[in-house]
Amino acid sequence: MKKFLFSRGAVGTAAVIAAFVALPASAALADPSSSSCPTMVLSQPFLSYGDSNSYTLAPGQSPDSFDGTGWTLAGGASIVTTTVADGTQGAVLDLPPGASASSPVMCVQSGMPLARAFTQSVGSLKSNSIKFQVRNADGSAFGGATGIPAPASWTLTDPVAIAPGNFPGARPVYFTFTANGNQSDVQLSNFYVDPRMWW
Repeated sequence: MKKFLFSRGAVGTAAVIAAFVALPASAALADPSSSSCPTMVLSQPFLSYGDSNSYTLAPGQSPDSFDGTGWTLAGGASIVTTTVADGTQGAVLDLPPGASASSPVMCVQSGMPLARAFTQSVGSLKSNSIKFQVRNADGSAFGGATGIPAPASWTLTDPVAIAPGNFPGARPVYFTFTANGNQSDVQLSNFYVDPRMWW
């Protein structure tokens, strides 16, 4: 049976509090198990893929709908409506070659939380990848960049570690996505984060 592993160190710095206040209300509902992160809505969106971990959507999304609230889009990045992985119509993040997008700040716990999303490539070369980077709230890199494949049709990514190593308490971070290659747009939907270490 899974148990939570949480640091009991001091975590209430002004920077962390300021970052958390900026989170949307939808991210602060139903998880009383942590005193160092705001409460979050957790679900098990990938059960049908054999992944029973609980995740929360990163800010600026609802299931199958990327509204982009609080995101910074650059280089031609945009939100488009298309057929998503479950066959319905939904809004997704579209990244032309070289474009990038940065999420709002959110909280992650110590350890190695994970993230997963659906990705695909569209365009003349229907296979590409996305450069994924975790950054501290001040913009400094937190761990190395990771390449996430974007195949020719919607595919659930493998779990990606978003908090390498261990650190005391909680940490405000944000995520950047940059399209690699030079021929295909890449698209991303349902970017879920496991904000805690599951043990």
